[in-house]
Amino acid sequence: QVTSFPSDNHDVYKDLVDEALIVAADQINLSREKKDSAVPRVEFSPKQCITFAKINLKSAHKAGPDIDRALRNLKFGLSFLRDASKTINYWKEHYNLSLSLSEEYAHAMFVKGGDSA
Repeated sequence: QVTSFPSDNHDVYKDLVDEALIVAADQINLSREKKDSAVPRVEFSPKQCITFAKINLKSAHKAGPDIDRALRNLKFGLSFLRDASKTINYWKEHYNLSLSLSEEYAHAMFVKGGDSA
């Protein structure tokens, strides 16, 4: 049975879900950053990479006016797609996701002024 949220608390729950999504993306992305060369980079399956690319795209949408956060999420989303490409053609199999990440990254770079993220 699906539980519905009381209408007066819907925005509160939505905000909590949005915040959880942002935190999840940040934690996933931390696994990709190599701060210590002695620590091996975490490898993910292609399916996980696609899921993490989607999470980063959604998190970028939730960044609001924080263009640097949006760029960071989009950049990580694209890196997860590249990692998935070891076994799949992500442009062919996940065209909409690939296009959205690429277009939104380009747009965010344009808005920022073209500086590297």
